[in-house]
Amino acid sequence: MRGAVLNLGFALGVLVAVFGLTVDFIMPGASPGLNLPQILIIVAGVLLAYGSRRLRRDGLPSWSGEARKQLARGFAVTIVTLLALEIALTAFGAPTFYPTELSDAPLERAPWWACDELGCRFVQDAVNSACDTGEMRRRECIVNRQGFADSDEFIVDERADGRQRILMLGDSFTQGYVAEVGASFVERLEADLPDALVWNAGIGGTGTNQAVVTFSGLGPLFKPHLTILGFFTGNDFRDNLFPLDSRIRFTNADGSIEAVRFYVLDQDSNPVRLELTAGLVEYARAGKLPIPNEFERLLGNTRLGSLLLQLKQRIDGITVPGDPHFARATELTRKYLSALKSDVSAAGSEFLVLVIPSRTDVPPPKMRYETLIAILHELDIAYLDPEGIIQAPGDFAAFPDVHWNSSGHQKVGALLSECIKAFNDSGSFADCRHVTVPNGR
Repeated sequence: MRGAVLNLGFALGVLVAVFGLTVDFIMPGASPGLNLPQILIIVAGVLLAYGSRRLRRDGLPSWSGEARKQLARGFAVTIVTLLALEIALTAFGAPTFYPTELSDAPLERAPWWACDELGCRFVQDAVNSACDTGEMRRRECIVNRQGFADSDEFIVDERADGRQRILMLGDSFTQGYVAEVGASFVERLEADLPDALVWNAGIGGTGTNQAVVTFSGLGPLFKPHLTILGFFTGNDFRDNLFPLDSRIRFTNADGSIEAVRFYVLDQDSNPVRLELTAGLVEYARAGKLPIPNEFERLLGNTRLGSLLLQLKQRIDGITVPGDPHFARATELTRKYLSALKSDVSAAGSEFLVLVIPSRTDVPPPKMRYETLIAILHELDIAYLDPEGIIQAPGDFAAFPDVHWNSSGHQKVGALLSECIKAFNDSGSFADCRHVTVPNGR
């Protein structure tokens, strides 16, 4: 009988270890790669299998009644201590590693956001309705019929004849986030160049892949003399890893607008689509996407388990420094910038990249900033770098917002308009202050 029990223990240990190794493939919502809970499961299985085989070979030790009582007492003290620690951590408000609520309720898309052949943009009628009810306000309400954040319609008629045409592409910086209405760098450019026709096609939360698609649609219609791309080193590299429609936009109960990406990256840096649920928002807000396997999630819903996962996270930060997806992000960014340059050149337009360093890039350049500069030199793309002009924190919105405030926007707008005036006089970006032309033209 004892031998059968020990054989069963050995088999169970092997099964537990195998389960720990293969849990990513059999549990819903699992993320690839070994993690701390899996390692603990594997170790427990190996120890159970080893102990059962050892006892099978050497026999069970002769334990007195007193020894058994001591073992039971020690086990009880351990359990009570762990429970007391969990209760104490909960009483003191220690956070859990993962959100404790995981709602399966579907997440409704906002009606004022859509993606099509021009990329992702706003729906004017829905935006107007949201602005009428106060759901959206101020700069969020500046949307033309084409769905871009410009107060003027994108129409080419006799008013465009003989005027310099400038197409602005980019993300939230180009759209004008945080700046007061009338004070964004694009609006400053328009004020300084009243004879120019400027279309602002910048859309927050998008990357260079959006710029490529938008130019393919607007370029042939507008026929811009200048095409200017605002590239934010803070997140444009990562945005280029995902499809254009990878975010869902919605309005919170307090009226604030929020966007959540419902894609995550696998270990090969490929985007994987997640199911849209209200629980997804809580994980996204906590920065805990992708949602882990069920065992790790339950462990992270306890305070003691959260301490273990936080320790693992710190160890991972030491052993696997940096962004494991940055190489792929760099490859795609180079591809999109090359495609945009080619399309702009084929349309007879001059191309300029406005480098937008993140707050952590100013003043010392960081990896993303340096990588972008290297790509621009490699592709022979002229760029304007406002580093040294923008000062942190005075020209930035209140932390943790990453955007320029009105002061920062105005400085960049003045710099950009000065550059374009110099370009108009000489026909060369090389005469623009703070512009680097890799080939020297």
